[in-house]
Amino acid sequence: QPYLLNTTNISAHPKTAERLLDIVMAEISYATDVLKVKLIAWCSDAGGDSAKMRRLLDQKLPHLIAVDCWAHQVNLVVGDIFKIKGSFIETIDNALEVVKWFNNHSRALGILRDIQCQLHEQPHSLILPVLTRWTSHFLS
Repeated sequence: QPYLLNTTNISAHPKTAERLLDIVMAEISYATDVLKVKLIAWCSDAGGDSAKMRRLLDQKLPHLIAVDCWAHQVNLVVGDIFKIKGSFIETIDNALEVVKWFNNHSRALGILRDIQCQLHEQPHSLILPVLTRWTSHFLS
């Protein structure tokens, strides 16, 4: 079961591997000491500083599995599948055009939401995937 732990705003600081490791070690302590969770793996961004941080983490805690961005890996696998199955690409392209059309026609989008509410369903958001934002692919 994956858990999102605390978030740390480091936007005003250099994102060095050492700084990231300090943050990760604090989160691991929080997870094990406060939440009483036994960690078996740590997932982080796929960037260079995060990759170095994972190497440092592996040296410090060799029993822990340190992997890069799962969403990125899944995206690459799905992309490979779509290359094999050409019909998927056409279907996805058509679905994206439908999402774009609704998002550019607020009246039609409003009618769609009203119908969803009338059917006692929570309205769904029409989200376009963004190439570098892996979660948007999952949500869309």
